[in-house]
Amino acid sequence: MHQQINRSKNSAEEALLALNPWADAHYERIKQFLSGHDDADRHGGTDLTIMSARDETFRATRREACLFRHENGFAKWNDWATKMAKIRQEFIKTRLDKALWEQLAFVDFSGHHFNGATEFATFVFPGAADFSNATFSSHIWFNGAKFEDEVTFADCLFEADCWFEQSRFQNSANFERTKWQGRAELRCVTFQSAVLFTSSQFHKGAWFRGTRFIGPSEFTNAQFMKDAGFGGCQFDDTARFTSAVFSDNAGFEETVFAKQAAFDEARFEHIAWFTMAEFQASVTFDKARFSKGRHFDDVILTQSKSVVSQQQDLLQQELGN
Repeated sequence: MHQQINRSKNSAEEALLALNPWADAHYERIKQFLSGHDDADRHGGTDLTIMSARDETFRATRREACLFRHENGFAKWNDWATKMAKIRQEFIKTRLDKALWEQLAFVDFSGHHFNGATEFATFVFPGAADFSNATFSSHIWFNGAKFEDEVTFADCLFEADCWFEQSRFQNSANFERTKWQGRAELRCVTFQSAVLFTSSQFHKGAWFRGTRFIGPSEFTNAQFMKDAGFGGCQFDDTARFTSAVFSDNAGFEETVFAKQAAFDEARFEHIAWFTMAEFQASVTFDKARFSKGRHFDDVILTQSKSVVSQQQDLLQQELGN
């Protein structure tokens, strides 16, 4: 049997509902739901995650609030984000408060069609964000944006040029199966956790120069139809380009791989540049194909040969030495 619901609002609830008045109409239902799931775990698929998935009215209202906030520009948006962060720091004490905060901070643009140029430059996302299956029909700017929780752009369609330069992802980022029909500008981005670009398609150039991948990065089965620029990148964790296809120039010059790097079965159909790349752990090119020129001048292999002799021997064979 469910416990008796205390219908009075605590300080956290009052602060959250004052900042997010659209949620006030859902307050009683939210409390009712949480009262029956007070031992639930967010990442186990319960809590308000279930509620928002099942309650289309709640989800639609939240989406409308996100769209309205975006239409009012970055100053209004970031004022909301700053206040949400302050509420989290000063008022969130219980697990239930945290669950409510997470859902009201959640940004949901999943499946939305953005017509015309879209601006998210310097926007701060204090909670998780969902752009999955969204379509951006014109230029889109995320440069300087800050994602403080996990974000997904899975299955997005970018029909024009897209800028993420100098953006920061503080939690996991999912770009699986995204289609980039314009230029993908991701220079000097910081990915602090895992990032997935599995099976993504880059049609007019992918530029990651100077980007830092602190968590594991996954580019398995990614397709680069034009130039792929990874020069000067820093991969602090594992980097996988297994079965990736580089149809044009592939640039990894002066790139640092601190942990395992895998290019197994990758296809380099034009010139591959690894000049002065540094591999601090094992690197594999098993069954990788180089159709045209390849440059591995001054590659640095810093791990002891006694530990990775087989991998280094294989690499030397691939380099033609």
